[in-house]
Amino acid sequence: MNKKEEFQKKAVEFQMLQGSLKAIQEREQDLAHRLNELNVTKRAFEDLNNINNKDNTMIPLGGGNFIEGTISDKDNVLVSIGGGIAVKRTSKEAAEITESRINEVEDVMVQLKDNSNKAVQRLIELEPELEKMSKELE
Repeated sequence: MNKKEEFQKKAVEFQMLQGSLKAIQEREQDLAHRLNELNVTKRAFEDLNNINNKDNTMIPLGGGNFIEGTISDKDNVLVSIGGGIAVKRTSKEAAEITESRINEVEDVMVQLKDNSNKAVQRLIELEPELEKMSKELE
């Protein structure tokens, strides 16, 4: 392989790594938002233990909007299992499911961080090589 072909190969690798790094960073942001939502849900389950059935409380409607209401059965909740499907679980089971989801998201975030670090390291290695090769081809 001649120098021009080698340069082009490394330039393509550099561009692909940049694209991969951007995708990883976007995925990390999405997961950070998901993790935040799950932690809010976890705290809501903890707070639920302090509420008595029939107590008045503020029920979130979304977008920072609430309605006053009562919780008639705090021991059973509907848990989303994906695809618009929810199943009835005890609040303890729902809290355990939430904790499991938190752990899964955290594991994926660790893997993404590792992939991100590897991509950054390779970009750092490639940049001076590409600069040197570019000057040699001039």
